[in-house]
Amino acid sequence: MIHCIKKLLAFTNDLEILLYDVSKDDVCMNISRISMPQTINYLIFTPSQLFAMSKKGRISCWNSLTQKWLVQEILPFSCCDIYQNLLILAFENGAIKSTDLAKFPHKINEQDILITDVYMAPHSDKITAISVYTRVQYHIKDDNMRHWLELAYGTSSGSVYVIGHHPETFGSSLRVFYSLHAHTMPIIKVQLCEKYLFTVCENHFHVRTWALSRFRDMLNTQPGPTIVSSFNVADTTSCFGDFLGEGRYKGPYIPGDDQCFFVEHIQPNDTEIKIRSAVTGKLYKLTIIF
Repeated sequence: MIHCIKKLLAFTNDLEILLYDVSKDDVCMNISRISMPQTINYLIFTPSQLFAMSKKGRISCWNSLTQKWLVQEILPFSCCDIYQNLLILAFENGAIKSTDLAKFPHKINEQDILITDVYMAPHSDKITAISVYTRVQYHIKDDNMRHWLELAYGTSSGSVYVIGHHPETFGSSLRVFYSLHAHTMPIIKVQLCEKYLFTVCENHFHVRTWALSRFRDMLNTQPGPTIVSSFNVADTTSCFGDFLGEGRYKGPYIPGDDQCFFVEHIQPNDTEIKIRSAVTGKLYKLTIIF
């Protein structure tokens, strides 16, 4: 699993994290190395920190200012997602919780970090994938900053739910916008953005792309999401194993809503990279020049 930001590069080989600084003449210099007792499932950079998370309930944080690691135990979780500094955790019992990574490790006592209850799913299906989409709205009249939160999560039965609140309902409980019977197999990846919802099931990495309807940036319930494409992304786990992390290495990568793509067919001796549009499913080939 590899993650990089600006001039820092981090990767893990399951139980060990290596952090490199590449800011000097493009030469990689190892600045930190740490071993973990559990498998690392997520490796995420924020502006000033690196987070390595294990689904067994362990968060390790490297701070760029102190250049030290901090380890915090939490309850085991099934999946997570991050937007800016907002970390969303989903648990097997259907609970969805959040914490502010910018304030990490803001503790309520010596053992527990500050984690806020967000939502409790009413169904019995295990939550297997989650995605958070949020924005900040500025209101000139009162100079208040109102938060915008939308969550999409997938379950072991193949269903996908989109929940959230908009500025008009901020402070109230999250409402269910959509309940979709997206697939017949467990969901392994879901990605929510402004114009589209991407759902992926474990059956040959089958992808469905849904177009979303909005009015004044808020989700419309009528009409609901419509399928615009359905396709498979080639499997590369026979080469790389599971170390690239939770299906995220294939995508979708979203530099812009109309430029979403998946990556497939990456093998050690390949001379081209094959990417597939996440919106249309069309396959493109990019030649590698050595």
